[in-house]
Amino acid sequence: MAHLFPLLPFCTDETHWSWAARMAALHIRGPIGIFLRDLGLDPYLLSIGDVGEVTRLCVIAGQDPKPVLRNTVTQHSSRSWRLGKEALTDCLCPQQELRFCPACLAEDDAMADGQDIAIHRRERLIWRLKPINSCPKHRLPLIRRERSDSAVGKGVFADCVPETATMLLDIADHAEPCLGSSLQTYIADRLAGRPGPAWPDSLPLEPVIRITAQLGAALKGGPYVVFDDLPDTEQDVASACGWSYIAKGEAGIRHALQVLQAGFETNDSTCIIKHWRAFVPLDDVLWHPPLCRPLRRIFDERFASIPGN
Repeated sequence: MAHLFPLLPFCTDETHWSWAARMAALHIRGPIGIFLRDLGLDPYLLSIGDVGEVTRLCVIAGQDPKPVLRNTVTQHSSRSWRLGKEALTDCLCPQQELRFCPACLAEDDAMADGQDIAIHRRERLIWRLKPINSCPKHRLPLIRRERSDSAVGKGVFADCVPETATMLLDIADHAEPCLGSSLQTYIADRLAGRPGPAWPDSLPLEPVIRITAQLGAALKGGPYVVFDDLPDTEQDVASACGWSYIAKGEAGIRHALQVLQAGFETNDSTCIIKHWRAFVPLDDVLWHPPLCRPLRRIFDERFASIPGN
């Protein structure tokens, strides 16, 4: 099969949709929908990460499909997605939300060297995950925009980011530094294939994210604080708190549960119901998803130790 020429190599940090949109800007100077249909591919199937359709695009482009598929988020059901071996339900941003670091896009623009910037602006995979609130490289808060119709405009950012490189750098210069959290660093490292603490690495990513977030929110703000309701800066603080226990494995989690329980103890109360309230925020997290059995076991052991149980 004849390959597209010239080959626009896939960047190992981008999404498959970003790469396809950049190829559309290079080869037809137009929108991704028209580009894919011209190649006999289904834009919808590609948008939901259909493995067969992504592989066909790679074959047509002359690109090794392995790194592309490694970064392809594939729809599994109406509410669940897969990223490699990871099952993701609540940790992905809504599809209509586009997030980006202004400094990263300004660096992409600097590579254009007279070409259309849509050929070089790429969407990083880590920007698709909710817990990533800041750029790990530039330590800047991610900017949120609503995605434009994929059939209109060139590049994955199309008309969503009309700013020039100069304007993006100005935004970056005036942004408050955002150091993020240790959980963000762990997620970025894990997606890049770098090893982390042994115990979190032994679990699927989503349970690690969920328990870290809610545990930290309960420890920092009280048992009835909902992590998703916190502003980004407070989410980072809660995530860092939760991660300080999660990274230590079972011993760290047992200590965290002990701290939560102690916060509910009073001089006149050894009532099991009052002790149970300390763990209410974590109960749903520990039951869902079912793959979280190691966490559930630790939780059950702690509950069994409550006086009167």
